[in-house]
Amino acid sequence: MSTFAVEGGTSAGSRAPVVVVHGLALSSRYLRPTLARLGAMRRVFAPDLPGVGRSQDAKEPATMADLADGLAQWMRQVGLHRADVVGHSLGCHVVGELAVRHPGLVRRVVLASPSRDPAHPAVWQSAWRLAVDAPRERLGILPLAVVDYVRAGPITMLKVLASARRTP
Repeated sequence: MSTFAVEGGTSAGSRAPVVVVHGLALSSRYLRPTLARLGAMRRVFAPDLPGVGRSQDAKEPATMADLADGLAQWMRQVGLHRADVVGHSLGCHVVGELAVRHPGLVRRVVLASPSRDPAHPAVWQSAWRLAVDAPRERLGILPLAVVDYVRAGPITMLKVLASARRTP
């Protein structure tokens, strides 16, 4: 499987590289401001998970374990053997699975805005909360989100979201 990734930053110094994992159906494009800031201090990477952005489509909607294994495979392919890994929203689930399934690849984990809310366990509740939150996002993200969401498709998004909800 072919994985597209945005790379940037500086490799000066001895700081570990950072891998930033996007949220539900959004590609790495919305992470560019974050990558620019982190890239001032260290080498940064933001892969598009399978079926999202410019990565190859997944044959089936992936589980969190599938996404973590795919991320691990990509990290090994590009030579990232010990990185700080940041998950945003649904990416938190993927990063958590990565840390459990492939602990040797992960130096530190940062979970930014985890999407799982135990008080609202149903998939429809998560989808509703995503829709309610949308107006609070920067306007510049809207065109990116629309393209990425249409590309992923609502059925795939709901199945991936359901997998995240089932993952402890």
